[in-house]
Amino acid sequence: TLPTQSQSQPAKMTMPTGWLAFVKTCSAKYGIDPNFALAVAEVESSYKGERFRFGKVGKYWLPMGIHQCFEKRWNIADPYINTEVGIKALARYKDQRKSLRKYNTAFNEAYYKRIKFLEARNRREDESLQSNQKNKIPRRDCSPPQPRHATAGGRP
Repeated sequence: TLPTQSQSQPAKMTMPTGWLAFVKTCSAKYGIDPNFALAVAEVESSYKGERFRFGKVGKYWLPMGIHQCFEKRWNIADPYINTEVGIKALARYKDQRKSLRKYNTAFNEAYYKRIKFLEARNRREDESLQSNQKNKIPRRDCSPPQPRHATAGGRP
């Protein structure tokens, strides 16, 4: 189970294994850009240099900042369920601004601009990572040579 914390205690749970890959998979499932989903998660849960936090802070479950009133409907304490619920909510409208207005009742222009800034940064980081992976020099095969099989007459 995840720790329950008061408003004054920031969530301190490490990122679950495979969470970033799950965000990409879940975003594809609901048809939204994973860089946008990660930007929302970061805005909703970052604190003092921590990009993503998990657990409960006040009335909200992180990383997606889901209000505790949804606990009756989903197990939002689970970071994977929390993430899917958040991404599904973000996918309700094609227009990101409209989605964010419904997602966060305290929506304002600064919130929107911060998410758009982080979305662009995430995209650059993702493109850089993909470029580095494509440009990797293949490793040499260091396995020992395979023995030759003899053919009829004893010659290789």
